[in-house]
Amino acid sequence: MTAKEDEYRFAVFVNRIFTAFSRAYGRALALSLNHRWKVIGIALGLFALSLLSIEWITKEFMPTQDIGVFIVQFQTPVGSSLNFTSAKAAEMEKIFKANPAITHYS
Repeated sequence: MTAKEDEYRFAVFVNRIFTAFSRAYGRALALSLNHRWKVIGIALGLFALSLLSIEWITKEFMPTQDIGVFIVQFQTPVGSSLNFTSAKAAEMEKIFKANPAITHYS
């Protein structure tokens, strides 16, 4: 059995596309090799432009979201007793309770 006997229309179609891409790639490669310094210059120019674009590109993978949560940390002086720290936490709880916009805290 030869390769021609087993080819279906889809295989012929795919082979034609592959051959066309192969020819186009060969021409592009030959052109690139004949104009090496131009290709290197264009590549360096595009790289420099990409570095300039960092200013306009957001730096997060996910957009910022407002989920209505904030974290409060407090620190007491070194050597503070547990009672002192607990009293300061109770003061913060009073502030949170007084604010109607705060629904939960822990």
